[in-house]
Amino acid sequence: MRQIRPLAHKWSDFANFLELQDPGMPDVHNHSDEEALKVVVTRWMIRTGNTPTWGKVSGLVRHSGFPELADAINRVYVTG
Repeated sequence: MRQIRPLAHKWSDFANFLELQDPGMPDVHNHSDEEALKVVVTRWMIRTGNTPTWGKVSGLVRHSGFPELADAINRVYVTG
């Protein structure tokens, strides 16, 4: 599995953002693993009526103010 570990701190920041948006989400403060965060993002997207894909996750991340993380998601998961 390809990883984007150099941006682990960005995942943590994004996890904090998601928790502020939806306090009912599971605690993800200690998760820097992108797969764990994808699960959380997927749950959040389903709650908002979106079909989760890496492309949509990337768009959500970018729109939320995390462009570096969105670029990494595109590079690793969307375009391969």
